[in-house]
Amino acid sequence: MKRLVLVALLLISAVACNEKTAPPSNQASAVQSSQLQSILSLSRPAQPKSVKDAANPKPAPGSSIVVTGRVGGTKKPIGDFACLTLVQGDMPNCREEGGMPNCPTYWDLCCSDLRDKICTIQVMKDGKLLRATLRGLGGLKEMSSITVSGKVSTAENGVLVIDAEQIFIDKP
Repeated sequence: MKRLVLVALLLISAVACNEKTAPPSNQASAVQSSQLQSILSLSRPAQPKSVKDAANPKPAPGSSIVVTGRVGGTKKPIGDFACLTLVQGDMPNCREEGGMPNCPTYWDLCCSDLRDKICTIQVMKDGKLLRATLRGLGGLKEMSSITVSGKVSTAENGVLVIDAEQIFIDKP
C-alpha cells in the first residue's frame, strides 16, 4: 500500500512539473529565463539538510528550508517549466549500483526505494510556476548535485514541495 501511495505521489509531481499549456512568447520566455538566472547562487547556502532529513519531521508550510541532493528520481526529473525532482544525494543511481549498466535513464533510480527520499523543487513568480525550464541553468542536468534554499510550499502526504529562492549547483 505504501508503495502504491509513493507511486501516486511521484506521478502527481511529474505531472505538475510537466504541465502542458501553450508555450510562452519569446519575450515572456526571455523575462522568465532572466528570473531563473537571478536565483542561481554562486555560494552554497549554509547548513543544508538531506532530502530525508528535510522532510522529517514534516516542516510547516512557509518555513525556510535548505536542502541538498541530486536531480533525479523520475524518467524526466527536470520539467518543461521551472521545477525538478530532487532525491537523497547519497542514493546510488542504477549505473552506480551496478545492476543496470546500460540503463538509458539511470537517474530515475527505478532500482531504489524512494520513500521519504524525494522532493519537488519549483520556482514561482506571483504564485505561478515560471514557464521556463531549469535544464541547463548553471549546467544543471540529471544527477547534478544541488543545494536549494527556499520556503516550504507543502509537506502533505509525505510529499515535500519547496519554492526555491536560491539554487547552488554543486556538481553539474
